[in-house]
Amino acid sequence: MKNYGVEDELFIEFKEHNDVQSFNKLFFLINSWLFKVIYRIVADKALAEDILQDTWKNVITNKHRFDPKIGSFNNYIFTIAKNNSLKWKNKDARHIFLKINDKERRNIKEEAINPDEGIMIKESNLMIRSAISTLKKDYKDAILLYYFGELSILEIATKLSKPENTIKTLLVRGREKLSKQLAKQEERLTETLLVNTNKEEKL
Repeated sequence: MKNYGVEDELFIEFKEHNDVQSFNKLFFLINSWLFKVIYRIVADKALAEDILQDTWKNVITNKHRFDPKIGSFNNYIFTIAKNNSLKWKNKDARHIFLKINDKERRNIKEEAINPDEGIMIKESNLMIRSAISTLKKDYKDAILLYYFGELSILEIATKLSKPENTIKTLLVRGREKLSKQLAKQEERLTETLLVNTNKEEKL
């Protein structure tokens, strides 16, 4: 017979008996680390809070889907949170660039950005640059000049001696390839987070 963890037992009580007290205990136990997982992926406090709320809503609405025989509740809710976070991350690579670079231009040392958020922005930016380095030269040049060099499409076309339409195509296709590469990196990151989280729970 499988031994269930505390979180599993609490959610089973909530699932089968609508025990609100058990759910509140469960929420208190894991809400903090779940937020950290989401924040680690999206690097935005307000957005992480929204995704956290949506994750709990998903869990409550679809509580019948959790089967403790298949896996732990921690893994179950982690997967939901991860998928919700990655769904946002992969919506629009342009949004990611603009968001991170805007904060970077305002300087991470500003008081408006706390130390933890500053670290997250740096890490996200490094991840994006790493993903860009895997692109072919034409895509890489166009993306770096447009997002990091802040040149217009016309300026890039002139600099690279290419038609403007070619630059637009390179940016569109480059973003698509970049989104896929970022998704792979995020998958590896969240897997590492899950391993570390499980280790912390055993301590």
